[in-house]
Amino acid sequence: MNNILALAALLMISVVTVSLAIRMDKLEKDILNMKTKLNRISEHIGLPDPVSDELKIVLLELVSKGEAIKAVKEYRKATGASLLEAKQYVDELSNFKN
Repeated sequence: MNNILALAALLMISVVTVSLAIRMDKLEKDILNMKTKLNRISEHIGLPDPVSDELKIVLLELVSKGEAIKAVKEYRKATGASLLEAKQYVDELSNFKN
């Protein structure tokens, strides 16, 4: 009897965990979608880039030295961006540099 209860509890925990993971994935996608829309709107109305010129210089120097990972960390620390956003920004700087 105890084995059946333990198995049922384990099954419930597994179902709840999978359900939460699915919901979190959907929320992350929704947030990314909103950020993309917000960036497009800010570009459309001409809002300035939130990254200061000083930070851009630091990031460009790091990229030119081949220290993209440090540049991503600095960007995240300064802006609070996600890892993906920071990597995309640094990649854009890398493309601009070349």
